[in-house]
Amino acid sequence: MFGKPKAGWVDINIGNYTISASYLTDIPMDFLNSLINSLENNLPFSVFIDEEGLENILCAYYHGVFIITMSDDNIEYKKIDMDFNIFRVKIIKDIEKYFNDRVVWNMENDPKILKSREIELRNKLSIAKEKLKKYR
Repeated sequence: MFGKPKAGWVDINIGNYTISASYLTDIPMDFLNSLINSLENNLPFSVFIDEEGLENILCAYYHGVFIITMSDDNIEYKKIDMDFNIFRVKIIKDIEKYFNDRVVWNMENDPKILKSREIELRNKLSIAKEKLKKYR
């Protein structure tokens, strides 16, 4: 679902739809925060994604993945058939896949900040994995 981040951008592929997410939103952290909230409270997953010119609201629940794309006065709606639990598992696996690239997502150079972010991402991944167990 997530491609390899490069220079603060990452492609998010869901079904046959691609979102080119920019660093203006913290994709790995936002996805993990929403995932943990979804798992803890049995709620839909929801995030805002900025494409610098397009804005997306991505929601997922037991009926699929829904994407609302907004640009100027135009609003488009897309529904992608995907199992909700598979979607949630993919978030974890994809963040782990290029973990070090996700740590430097916001292109920070300060080693203390990067270490803190690495710890926070690892902790959130651990929480998400533990919470996901009850849904398998």
